[in-house]
Amino acid sequence: MSNIRANLHLLDDFIANNPDLGERWLNLLANCRDELLELRSKVGELDQRIIGVVGNERVGCRLKKFEPGEIIVTASLELLHELAGSVLTQDVTLSCVGGYWRVSLFVDFPDCETPAGAMFQLSECLMRLGLAAQISPEMEQRLEALTE
Repeated sequence: MSNIRANLHLLDDFIANNPDLGERWLNLLANCRDELLELRSKVGELDQRIIGVVGNERVGCRLKKFEPGEIIVTASLELLHELAGSVLTQDVTLSCVGGYWRVSLFVDFPDCETPAGAMFQLSECLMRLGLAAQISPEMEQRLEALTE
């Protein structure tokens, strides 16, 4: 039952196209829709950290913030990768405009002495972030539920 989600577009259409239900029922349905929207926006306030262990590595993804909007929908995530005492975290922003999602991130590396060292550091960072970004089925369900 937890995987069943209300389709708010369907509910909006139902409310708009069934005026014969009467004001009492239409108001009740509209109030239920408003409560669903309010609860969905609060999902981001809950602990949304998913941690997994892969060999001697810990990887994770935490939903930090979710902002539903009329034009832009934004989800802020934090990726985590731990290996041999080295912790890498990275903030990632997912934005939806016009039905298409875009990923934004800013990576700030420490200075390196050589170009090869800088490329090695970039390669290591991207591999580790790639592992952390392979979200669990639970996080996938949470993200999908927020964006329905």
